[in-house]
Amino acid sequence: MRGVYESVFVFHVGITKSGTTTLQQSVFTDHPDIFYLGKHKRAGNTTEKGSLNEDVFSVLEPLLWRNLKEPVDLEAAKKVYQGRVVPMVDSRQTIIASWESFANLPSAKFAERLRRLRVVVGDIRVLFTLRNPINWLPSQYFEALRNNYFKNSRDRLFLGRPYLDFDTWLTMRAEERGGQGLPGFLCYNDNIRLCVETLGRDNTGIFPLEFLAREPERYYHELSDFLSVDAGNMQELSRGRHHNPRLLAADVEFMRHIAEDSEKLACWRAQSVAQRRKAFRAMRESHGSEEHMAPASIEMSNDFRTLVAQSTAERHRWLSEQFGLPLDDFGYPC
Repeated sequence: MRGVYESVFVFHVGITKSGTTTLQQSVFTDHPDIFYLGKHKRAGNTTEKGSLNEDVFSVLEPLLWRNLKEPVDLEAAKKVYQGRVVPMVDSRQTIIASWESFANLPSAKFAERLRRLRVVVGDIRVLFTLRNPINWLPSQYFEALRNNYFKNSRDRLFLGRPYLDFDTWLTMRAEERGGQGLPGFLCYNDNIRLCVETLGRDNTGIFPLEFLAREPERYYHELSDFLSVDAGNMQELSRGRHHNPRLLAADVEFMRHIAEDSEKLACWRAQSVAQRRKAFRAMRESHGSEEHMAPASIEMSNDFRTLVAQSTAERHRWLSEQFGLPLDDFGYPC
């Protein structure tokens, strides 16, 4: 067995909607060269935060999720990690923790989470999977719509309604970051820079979704190198896998009509999650075959495109120079 300081430990931080679910459910979970701490999404896992088991959660909770104002005993977490988690790891395996919401944490919080993790597990690599923000923001919006429709507790911006238009959602989401606007919401670049300065460029991996779409074999080969795992297994596990269901234009209209009709809105608010899923399925079936239905889409306004460019272009140029990434060819504001 490898000791804690001999193991390769990779923290995959997202961003969301950048191929993360496919990695989590198809690659990290099943690759023989990976010991996967979570996030596990498969049925049957009941450990908090999708952690592998209670020991893993007890180690990661004070590092990743505990309120930063509360006291934390890092030495106790380190003892559990070395005594209970590391002995489970095969000497050939890379340890991976994957929770995709961390890439866009405010940088001060990200830095403290990273510091705590390094104290407990030793040297680490940080993996960022990215997506062009012009496409990522609408994708985030549709994900928020879907989650809110079924649970109406995942996104407080909706205020108990099943629909919010994109411009309003994005404006309110940006304002959540203490008046920083979009730069505060799109802060993954600042966290990448922090990792480069703290860990070094070789220990910071950048893998855009557009790279995967254009050259999947090269993408997975280079990702395998970064993770120190076998590339052939990764190629096989990822082939043809896509786990996030797309939202359709009819779905969005369905949600909007509910929000605009007081009787339908009252009914939706009274429904259980199971009842909402049943109504959603019935709507889908009434439209016929899903493969012939148009996907949901958003044409971002020029004003918002300008704001996104102003918030990210300089940082993307730095990222391109540091890592040799053709982000301008991928359509990123540069």
